[in-house]
Amino acid sequence: MGAVDPSDRSELARIAERARAAAAALRRPVALPGAASPEPPGRLGEAFAQRLALLAAGGGPAEGAEHLAQAALLLDALAEAARAEGRDREAAALQALQVPLALWGAAQGIPLRALAPLVNACAAMANRLREPEALRPLAEAMAALMEAADAQVRDTPEAARPGHPWRTLVVNRAIVATRTHDPALMESAFADLVRALPGAAAAFFVEGMREMDRLGYPHHVREVMARWHARHGGTGPH
Repeated sequence: MGAVDPSDRSELARIAERARAAAAALRRPVALPGAASPEPPGRLGEAFAQRLALLAAGGGPAEGAEHLAQAALLLDALAEAARAEGRDREAAALQALQVPLALWGAAQGIPLRALAPLVNACAAMANRLREPEALRPLAEAMAALMEAADAQVRDTPEAARPGHPWRTLVVNRAIVATRTHDPALMESAFADLVRALPGAAAAFFVEGMREMDRLGYPHHVREVMARWHARHGGTGPH
């Protein structure tokens, strides 16, 4: 999950081909929200590829944001269909494509609107990874995705409420950064958490200190968490 070259349209072609391959294994028609009837999975795979072709062709930020959001929703529908068929490998492959797709859009300066499928993809990746070093690229990617999130999605009263994709992205990035054991990533993620979700910060750092004890985090990780807890954690446990 390295840096994305904003001029590399071939990355979109690779994503489209992977989606087509995973969709080709599906057998049942896929129901899309608002659609009159289910669609064959192969047709949705082609529709996804067409959206990516439109993205590659360029256009303004608003047009790109719409194509990117629709592509993310198509990918999410295909992943859900694969999961319903018991094809967990295809489901995981389709879901994982949300991240490089969104990173490509972010590198192009395209606002990210469809955050829910992306947040779920990041959470699934975090659950599969165990080693701190393996989590570092994900933490860095989540930082880029936060920065690219559409202001109309993140700058609303609803965005700070539990369960909203924006809040989940911000909090999960702080959790992933903690699991990297990297103080610099933790500092950056914690600062963004406090800035974006001041009402959620205290509970996060209180719970973070509990996790330090429960999971036996290294001293240098605990030191960072304790400092932020002292500033923002209220009267919770130390």
